[in-house]
Amino acid sequence: MARVLTSGAELNSLDTAYADGGLNTTSNISYGLVVTSPVRSGTYAYKFDSGGTNGNSYAITEVIITHEQYTRLYVNFPGWPTAPTGGIAVMLASDVGSGFAVAINASGQLSLWNTYTNTQLGSAVQIQLNTWVRVEMYAHYASTASAAEMQVDGVSGGLFTNENNPNSTTDTQNLRIGWGGNKPGANSVFYVDDIAVNSSAGADNNSWPGSGKVLLLLPTADSSVGTGWTDGAGGTSGIYVAVDNIPPAGVADASRTATSQIRNATNNLSAYAATMATYSSVGLIATDTINAVAPFIVSGSGTASATKTGSLTLSNPTLAKTSVGAFNFNTTAVATFGTGYSWRFRYIAAANKPSVTLGTAPVLTITQDTANTNITEVCFVGVYVDYTPAAAPPEPVSVYLIGSGL
Repeated sequence: MARVLTSGAELNSLDTAYADGGLNTTSNISYGLVVTSPVRSGTYAYKFDSGGTNGNSYAITEVIITHEQYTRLYVNFPGWPTAPTGGIAVMLASDVGSGFAVAINASGQLSLWNTYTNTQLGSAVQIQLNTWVRVEMYAHYASTASAAEMQVDGVSGGLFTNENNPNSTTDTQNLRIGWGGNKPGANSVFYVDDIAVNSSAGADNNSWPGSGKVLLLLPTADSSVGTGWTDGAGGTSGIYVAVDNIPPAGVADASRTATSQIRNATNNLSAYAATMATYSSVGLIATDTINAVAPFIVSGSGTASATKTGSLTLSNPTLAKTSVGAFNFNTTAVATFGTGYSWRFRYIAAANKPSVTLGTAPVLTITQDTANTNITEVCFVGVYVDYTPAAAPPEPVSVYLIGSGL
């Protein structure tokens, strides 16, 4: 399993159907959503704004982690949050109702909390305004001794074991990012970029994600167009332009255009393969370290009937043909992207610490694994790359404060 989520907001959308990295939206995250400044890497970053009817604003991962989890995100605060009742605002949580969380107070101090016992674990850490800060959290749930740890710019605040968390007895937990739990006052804002979640399973990426940036490879050409695959207008060449839009341009099947989506309504097991941008074309160099390569598509069905199942395959690095299950979501026919649960983020397990040829284009292949006439639709094809730049300047190290009070 190892790397289970990689996200950099690069789709310029956070659709309610898990459209970017396995994140979906809840509550009022639509306040701001995605921005072009400040950005740590790539073109976009997430914005979390407490404004709105109920003030909650968070994203939750589609991935339910089934092992000990290590989460990384970079945060940037343009101002400190308005203090909520109780003095903390949750910004990163594993099982927010009864788990562990990293919170911030009105003075800009980060701290690790056991949200079941409502106790702070260790000392608070002062961070700076308008600065990208790497925040990582380890969470492990067990029936008798749960454990958690927070790192800020690589500095640990201590590992806390034997924690009481009776409602979290297994390592099967959702991950939440944003304002949740004890929310701050209205219009408290922070930005997030370069998200990574590792599982303790596997030989690589099974611990702290560490320093990293997330970039997106887009399709640049058709590698092969199998029988039945067309663009939205029925064309069979150059159809990659229908799956490289930022944000995705998918619409209802009756409204489709040549550049909105690709589809296959044919009773066959054929495949469509897209040639992706090379690693060197997005700026990676030989001395960079590639941490994970994560291919994905955004797909759905043209009708509300049961859809076809499918699989993905990647070259450079090689990821074997792996099922993504049904192309659609809850037998819902596709509609305009971003308006509901019709388009679905589909992915396979990332390549962990892979060796790649920087100047060779990866090829991402989508195969129909069910032979019927239901309509497969795909409105986006992409590959996320998490890498650590060569000779990157050291990240600023926050200073730990004495004491545990907020």
